[in-house]
Amino acid sequence: MKKGIFITILALLIFAIGYSLPVYARSGCCSWHGGVCTEKCSDGNIGHLCCDGTPLSAKCAPYYSQCKYVPPPTPPPTPPPPDPRDVDNDKDGYTENQGDCDDTNANVNPKAIEMCEDGLDNDCKNGDELCPENRDDDKDGYTENEGDCNDSNADINPKAEEVCDDGIDNDCKDGDKVCPPANTEPESKPIDTTLDEEGEVKGVTAEARKGISGGWYALAVIVGLGALIFIATKSRKKSPKTK
Repeated sequence: MKKGIFITILALLIFAIGYSLPVYARSGCCSWHGGVCTEKCSDGNIGHLCCDGTPLSAKCAPYYSQCKYVPPPTPPPTPPPPDPRDVDNDKDGYTENQGDCDDTNANVNPKAIEMCEDGLDNDCKNGDELCPENRDDDKDGYTENEGDCNDSNADINPKAEEVCDDGIDNDCKDGDKVCPPANTEPESKPIDTTLDEEGEVKGVTAEARKGISGGWYALAVIVGLGALIFIATKSRKKSPKTK
């Protein structure tokens, strides 16, 4: 009997202590912050915090329900701004990233027709091209505008040597030259008749001089014979006739 009474008293004492301790603990929560107040949590439940907005201390938290932190929804990432080189500014169907080298001019794009020497790289390839007559296609140093009459053959240009009767105007002057007929004597040139220091004619070779000397000798012989014949004829006419 006494043992049962003792157990009952002990149980009541433990209950009283267990109840009074949390009450005491709760009574001291937020004592310097205006007491404990309720709040509506972001998830719709009711929670507690100090009335001045201070969160509950670690000692008080076990005795009161608190709002759970619900992070705000993460906004979707901001897309990067578009690359300006992907914008077709001149509305010609091509952007700079698609090869348009001047996106302010609709006449300039990779499919445009190249116009020579207009100051534009119309097709965005290799810059502004020279017109055909200003291009040295055969790399012989001359363009059509510089007198090359066949800019696909490097052997034909104004400084090439003309070859007769080859069917080609090699030097681009007066067409193909006709070769002279076979066994044709060379064209005669006027003789320089001025005398040198020795009194000889400058433009005459030794062989020619011999020919000239022989000519003068023959001419002297002929003149002498003519004079003798003339004298003899005169003498015959003056002699008296015999009876």
